Amino acid sequence: MAKAEFIVRPNTLADRIGPRARVFTAALVKRAEQALAKISELFGEWLHDDIARAEKAIAAIGDGGQAQALRCARQLRSSGSAFGYPIISRVAGSLCHLLEGKGETPVKAAVRDGIRTETDPIANATCDELEAQTRVHLDAHSR
Repeated sequence: MAKAEFIVRPNTLADRIGPRARVFTAALVKRAEQALAKISELFGEWLHDDIARAEKAIAAIGDGGQAQALRCARQLRSSGSAFGYPIISRVAGSLCHLLEGKGETPVKAAVRDGIRTETDPIANATCDELEAQTRVHLDAHSR
């Protein structure tokens, strides 16, 4: 019977990052919050890039770009709220369901006009309508 040989690779990542924090200290949490605040300052630029990619993918849906458009919409949905744009997450959530259609995205208008929350009456009405249309669309395809 052959004997098994186990090869154990060293954990060089642990050596690179230093001692691991075993508990979340107040200082560690504060540093993480500061890092997030610093990174969120760059979100406006990233958001414009994400929107441009989404628009390009939506325009290419007929040429097989639907998967890319869906990835872009999901990215916007997940990152909007995290970086202070909950309205973007709401609109992008509807876009995830409506990617079969083409046209200009309401996400771009929200960023252009600086609309960040659901307190804006026009943004709220737009989201309500998108969500209603999503329900109609999903109902039609579930039959």
